[in-house]
Amino acid sequence: MKEGRALALVFIVMALAGCGTLSAPPRDQFHRLVPAAAGAPPAEAADAPWVFVAPFGASGLHGQRALVYAHADGTSLEQYGYHYWIDSPRVMLQQGLAATLRESLPARVLTEPGADEGLVVRGRVDRFERVDHGDGAGAAVVGLQFDVYPARGAVPLLTRSYEREQPLANDNLADYVDATSRATREIFTALAQELKPLLGQ
Repeated sequence: MKEGRALALVFIVMALAGCGTLSAPPRDQFHRLVPAAAGAPPAEAADAPWVFVAPFGASGLHGQRALVYAHADGTSLEQYGYHYWIDSPRVMLQQGLAATLRESLPARVLTEPGADEGLVVRGRVDRFERVDHGDGAGAAVVGLQFDVYPARGAVPLLTRSYEREQPLANDNLADYVDATSRATREIFTALAQELKPLLGQ
């Protein structure tokens, strides 16, 4: 009888150990936004105008690194577990816009204050999320606002709001990240075109 109880206890311990192995939590995954085309920026002329791109403003949810999911009701959002951007969207978008402007404009683009002339671009995140349309179709939606000021002025020279939606071919986060990069690239390219007249082009 004692041997039977001991054997049963061994089996219980082994089963618990096995369960502990199988129930290990998933590992965190990190995603990179690629809003600018790869390639070397053009050479900057010594007399090119300055453009300072400030960190973006964002709500508490959109300012965090976790990827965001918007439900079909249009009002409720939640964060994905274990899936994060490599940096805050506020910083990723600032860096991405600066890279796009360097490729698109003959300007000296800064991400730290350092010039008392030229333009200051301030952006805000309205939407930066995966959207469920309720019919099995999903999309990446990016909505951004911009105010462009003279370096020594308080009245904006340009105010714009852009929203782009990219449908998802697959229901996975890799496709969502790629679609988000494409939507962001479209917005940054559109803004760059609108900045050209302000830079005398």
